[in-house]
Amino acid sequence: AAGGAFGAMIKLAGIGDAIAGLSTALGLSHILLGWMMSALMKTAQGSGTVSMITTTGMMASVIGDGSNLAYHPVYVFLAIGCGSGMVSWMNDSGFWVVCKLSGMTERETLKTWSASLAVISIAGLLLTLIAQAFFHATLMGSGYPPNFESNQGSGGGVSHQVRHHQRAQRHEAYSSEMR
Repeated sequence: AAGGAFGAMIKLAGIGDAIAGLSTALGLSHILLGWMMSALMKTAQGSGTVSMITTTGMMASVIGDGSNLAYHPVYVFLAIGCGSGMVSWMNDSGFWVVCKLSGMTERETLKTWSASLAVISIAGLLLTLIAQAFFHATLMGSGYPPNFESNQGSGGGVSHQVRHHQRAQRHEAYSSEMR
C-alpha cells in the first residue's frame, strides 16, 4: 500500500509531467526510463515491491493509456520489474536473509548476491529491449496501440462511452432472455 500511495502522490504532484519532459529532452526510451527509475528507487529504499509499485504509478502518469508509444506498454512494465531487482545491499531485507542464512560476511554478500542481482537486472533489461525490437510487429498487429490511421480525428480506438453502451446492450439482451 505504501508504494501505491507514494506513486499516487507523486502523480498528483505533477512529477510524472516533469519526468516526461526530462525523458523527452534527453531522448530516453520509456523502457529505459522505467528501468532506471525502478533501479534507483530499489537502491534508495531497499524494497523491490515498493520500487515496482511506485515506479509503475509514476510511469503510468507519463505514458497514460500507452497509445502515444511506438510499442506495447508491457515492455515498460517488464523493464520496471527488472529494475526493481537491481541492487541489494544493507537496506534490503533480502540481503540480510541471504547474508545470515548462507554464513557469508556482508562484504561477501555484496560481491556475490548483489552482483548477481545486478547482472540479472541488466540481462532482463536487455532481453526486454530485444523482445521489443523483434516482437514489435507481432504486438502492433494485435490492435495495441489503437490504429489511429483508420479513424483519424476520433481520438483512436473505441471510446469509453461506446464500450459502456455496448455492455449495456449485451446486458439488456441477456436480461430479456432470462425473463
